[in-house]
Amino acid sequence: MMLPLIDFEILDEILSKRFENIDFKLQDLPSYEHFKDMQKSSLRIKQAILEKQNIFLVGDYDVDGVISTTLMILFFETIKYDKFKWIIPNRFTHGYGLSMALVDKLHGADLIITVDNGIGAFEVAKWCNDNSIDLIITDHHTPAKNLPDAYAIINPKQNDCNFPFAEICGAQVAWYLIASLKNILGVSVDLKSLLGLVSLAIVADIMPLVGINRAMVIAGLRELLKDQSKAIELLREHRLNFTSEDIAFWIAPLLNSAGRIADATKAVEFLRSQTLQEAREKFENLVSYNTLRKTIEQETTKEALKSIANPDDSILVCVGKDWHEGVLGIVAARVAEQLKKPVIVLTTLNDKLLKGSGRSYGDCDLHKSLVEVSSCLKTFGGHRAAIGLSLEREKLVFFTKKLKYSFVKCDDYKPIQKIVGLLPFESINSSLIEVIKRYEPYGEGNLTPTFKIKNIQIVHARELGGGEHIRYLLKQGDIQYEAIHFRAKEKFKVNQEVDLTCQIKENNFRGVTKLQLLIENIYITNS
Repeated sequence: MMLPLIDFEILDEILSKRFENIDFKLQDLPSYEHFKDMQKSSLRIKQAILEKQNIFLVGDYDVDGVISTTLMILFFETIKYDKFKWIIPNRFTHGYGLSMALVDKLHGADLIITVDNGIGAFEVAKWCNDNSIDLIITDHHTPAKNLPDAYAIINPKQNDCNFPFAEICGAQVAWYLIASLKNILGVSVDLKSLLGLVSLAIVADIMPLVGINRAMVIAGLRELLKDQSKAIELLREHRLNFTSEDIAFWIAPLLNSAGRIADATKAVEFLRSQTLQEAREKFENLVSYNTLRKTIEQETTKEALKSIANPDDSILVCVGKDWHEGVLGIVAARVAEQLKKPVIVLTTLNDKLLKGSGRSYGDCDLHKSLVEVSSCLKTFGGHRAAIGLSLEREKLVFFTKKLKYSFVKCDDYKPIQKIVGLLPFESINSSLIEVIKRYEPYGEGNLTPTFKIKNIQIVHARELGGGEHIRYLLKQGDIQYEAIHFRAKEKFKVNQEVDLTCQIKENNFRGVTKLQLLIENIYITNS
């Protein structure tokens, strides 16, 4: 495909086409009344509060689940309701979501509410009915054809739900439930202030940053700048301003690391810190978890790349022994990015069972492909971009063969085109940066503009981080720009002529702002 020559006006035209309505604002958010079972759920919760019944909340161990849980805790604290208990399953002890492994912790409940999970909790729904416990499921994951026999289900993806946006995260569903409860109970809750936390979940759970998600993230980023909680105050000590990229590459991995390495309750406890000192101590714990996670992830990724069961297929399956459960999703994402295919990573739980995670690539609907082979699986759930699963080891070969043919259902699969056009150095200026900023925040569904730049001379090259990263000074004509290449696999020499793909960033250091190229790929010109 011929790439257009980019200047700020052409870039503005290209980026504007990504949105049906670039001016979608908070006042345009649809009402909570559009959700199926929202009214029924809210009235049942109101009854529980008025009758002082025991309400148990069950969250999830990823960022979306942690934020959803924190939102509901804040709500019940705000209305001073003390017959409330929250639980996040431990990944290693209980497994995912509302499962029978968790029921020992649920005795004494009159009402159970899930956030960011539950749409596959068939066994526990039956257990609740057998024990006269009402179950309200709030979730955003793709439902199966049949639904659990719960008192109520709030999920934008279920049939007969009239909420106009299906691709929202669990924390958004929880926020809407709080909005409904605020109205039904007649209590004072600052919904807008909660959007800071919600924005963390939207970005971390890789929701498309268009429409409702874009509006909530833009508002949420503003709220984070004035959030009075000690945890967010501490995060502001490290970042003067928050961007969607700060969430995706810094905050989300930190919060996720607790559930991946230890227990996600530690992430909730960090967000609920009562003093700055408490927040600092809990933050350092998360940093330690995340450092350990990186080490385990890197080692497992190397092993996974050598352990592909079906290298010629369209969906790759990597199988290993005793890999750390907490990093399988990240490893799947790393392998998918490197090999440019959707990937499922499985590890042994015991002699009979495999457990794992999958990550999509490009526009493949991985969940849809797995639905076709779900009869092979013991457990399965997720959404378009990410799935979790388990299966018996003896079914692995059969599963892999069926998966190969299920992918025909995704025959429109293709890598997402990230490069928007050819960019000469002379077109890199403040007007271009203004256009790039106009279409923030960037993320899923609105990728950061990536440019191709050709025929560049390397003036200087310096290794950083022990040789893992490289800083270049580049020249095209009479114009020079600094560039940095993170996790570089190769160092290019001074006076070599190269082409590269990159993003354009503002680098603020000691009060001085410079434009800098963030390199994705670099290679010898005409190679």
